[in-house]
Amino acid sequence: PLLLPGVRNCVVGLMNTQPGEKFLIIAENTVDPVVIRAFEVVAASAGADVSTLRIKPFSPAGIDPDNPSDVVVQAYAAADDVVIMSWFPDIHSKKLPGGSAKIYNNKPVSMYQLATFEVLSSPAARFPLPLMFEMMKKMSMITANSQIRITNELGTDLVVKAPQLDRIFGGTG
Repeated sequence: PLLLPGVRNCVVGLMNTQPGEKFLIIAENTVDPVVIRAFEVVAASAGADVSTLRIKPFSPAGIDPDNPSDVVVQAYAAADDVVIMSWFPDIHSKKLPGGSAKIYNNKPVSMYQLATFEVLSSPAARFPLPLMFEMMKKMSMITANSQIRITNELGTDLVVKAPQLDRIFGGTG
């Protein structure tokens, strides 16, 4: 029960999963089964047709040309919504390149390193998404194209140019 509000925020709030949609979970064998089950329960309660693929870990940066398997690629292509609990197979592989979401017209969410009980039961996972997006929009308007200095007690000292919101989300902000 502690996971369900955070998972619901992702599945319903962020992904806008609708009844009848094909909802695919791609999870490496190392992912906590309780986390996977929470996504299955929430997606099913939203009325989606849920499928789960438990798979061996993907190769980082697509160094293995046979990874992901054709089964994963076909399942990804057939899904409306995809939750990815693995090493970015939809960005760092030749079979599922960075534009896969546009190619297959689906809604993927990468949960790499976030598909944990601790993250999904945290207050951050339950934070109201409309409020977060509004805060990001306001911050972007204030900081757009300005230089921001980031330092910490370990000696990190960076100066970066703040991105524009439309460049982060690919829209007009």
